[in-house]
Amino acid sequence: MQGRNFRVRSLSWLSGFLLLAVLVMLNAVLARAATRIDLTEEGLYTLSDGSRKILGELEDPATIKVFWADVPVRFDHTKRYVAALLEEMGEASNGLVQTSWIDMSEDSGQEEAAELGVQPYIFQAAHGKEVRQAKGYMSLVIEMGEEKPRALDVLFQLQDQLEYLVVATIFQRSRLTQPVIGMVSNKPHNPFGGGRQPGQFTEFEAMLAQTFGTSARTYLDLDSPVPEDVDVLIVARPRNLTPEQVYRFEQFLLRGGRGILLEDPADLENVLGRAAQQAEPHVSGFEDWLTHLGVTVERGVVADFNHPSGFPRSRAEFVRYSYWPQVQRANMAEDNPVMRNTPPMTLYWPAALSVDQAKQEQQGRTVTLLATSSEGGYRRGDLTGLARADESKDGKLLEAVPLIVLLEGPMTSLWLGKPVPGTEPAADEGAVPGLPGGGPLGPPDDLPEDAPKKDAPKKDAAAGSPDGAAAGSPDGDAPAPEAPKKDAPKKDAPKKDAPKEGDGDEDADAEEAEGPVRLEKGDIRLLVVGDADFIDDRLVRAYVTRVVNGNVGPGFVMGAAEWMSGSDELLALRARATNPRNLDEVDEDTQKMVKHVNLWAIPLLVILAGLTMFFVRRSS
Repeated sequence: MQGRNFRVRSLSWLSGFLLLAVLVMLNAVLARAATRIDLTEEGLYTLSDGSRKILGELEDPATIKVFWADVPVRFDHTKRYVAALLEEMGEASNGLVQTSWIDMSEDSGQEEAAELGVQPYIFQAAHGKEVRQAKGYMSLVIEMGEEKPRALDVLFQLQDQLEYLVVATIFQRSRLTQPVIGMVSNKPHNPFGGGRQPGQFTEFEAMLAQTFGTSARTYLDLDSPVPEDVDVLIVARPRNLTPEQVYRFEQFLLRGGRGILLEDPADLENVLGRAAQQAEPHVSGFEDWLTHLGVTVERGVVADFNHPSGFPRSRAEFVRYSYWPQVQRANMAEDNPVMRNTPPMTLYWPAALSVDQAKQEQQGRTVTLLATSSEGGYRRGDLTGLARADESKDGKLLEAVPLIVLLEGPMTSLWLGKPVPGTEPAADEGAVPGLPGGGPLGPPDDLPEDAPKKDAPKKDAAAGSPDGAAAGSPDGDAPAPEAPKKDAPKKDAPKKDAPKEGDGDEDADAEEAEGPVRLEKGDIRLLVVGDADFIDDRLVRAYVTRVVNGNVGPGFVMGAAEWMSGSDELLALRARATNPRNLDEVDEDTQKMVKHVNLWAIPLLVILAGLTMFFVRRSS
């Protein structure tokens, strides 16, 4: 009996040790496998439905070459993410998106990288107590069609946007016709002196160029008609535009173009500049035109005392500044594609937008309030003392204030029945003040009908004799000597053939003779924002505001441009790209602890369960 019990116990221990060994080996294998489980609410680390749709409809192949070499171990998670993402893209495209990892251990790999414009990255690597610099590669290149390959460098900095950047590039190059995105921007004076600045929207312009390539035109103006091939026009921070310039923008909308108007009555120039204490809001030139549309850009600025943004004054102090309101998701029209999934977005001294709903209904337009302040919003009518950050909400009228609106539907030109701006008849250069009807060049307009009219001088009379008398004959009795006739060469006016039946050139001839066709009615789509500072480099790039805003502002305008150009799928991807994906950094000791727990905890739990069952059975 004792021998039997001994054999049973021996088999039990042997089974337990074998089970432990199998579990440890299985755990070790699984720990090294490239397995991902996305537990985020919106699936931020899994290929989105929009990406799968775009890639699934591809008809042409694309190649993605990855250059990865001499990268510190701390970036291994980026490598795993890139590999898994590109693998998913290959599956979603039915194999049309091929990925190849270039061998950088040989000179041929580095030569290929140089030919494709891939730049090495200088890493800071710790060696003992010293910090040394090391050169490595962590880039990828997208090749598709005949266009120039696109390189994405320093992938750990682009990880949050990598899906969007890759899929957007493939999508744009697969489209038969590329939408053209234009931009008109003001280049203001430096508020701290130094004359005129080169412009403050370079980061946003670079985003346009990244996405749309040569179809992005950031150099346009309204001094001439908007080019016919432009689909979407962004007007950022307009200043003192003439009626002619506003008219050209209106004509662009009436012909079917889409507009994004970033009004900016208050900015760094008149809030923090040298004359800020007596500053007046900037005038854009669109005021009367927008009023005609039933939208008023208020002269002051908007604060939000419930959701202010701000800046760190020191490591320990964060200053709340109510005139930098942060628009929350709860105050966005998330059912509209432009705002869907947009993260909280900071605006800087935005203007309030008042909408005349009665005028919109009368003209049959739809107006959507895309974003407002919270119920703690406050309209301030002046700019005096805005640099102070200690203002109280006590005694102020608080309400939700519209900040971004979308207008869609029919519009009638502001100049309906009026001359085109800049073509009004000029005053007669030969007129004498006080003489109606042109003075000596013609009869007065107010003469009675039976008044004797003086005939104009005859041009065929002898020279120097306006009344037809001969030279030297004041009375005109003597016949004038006949001047020798000199046959002047006849210059026939160009003959315009009468339009023949079936001839379709008459409209073109009329347009050539009369200039561009004037549009007086049409359907428009116009996005109006009460701020342009949220895409201004001076605020977007600054550390103090990147903490609270990042690239959300430029991303929002880019998404609006993509949506207006018909790229709804890209809009959804960009929204994912602007969502924060940051996790708390885990130190090396914690990583080791988690690894050992992962390897040993589960087997030990199994052993503990087995021992518990063993002693329970033994006691029973």
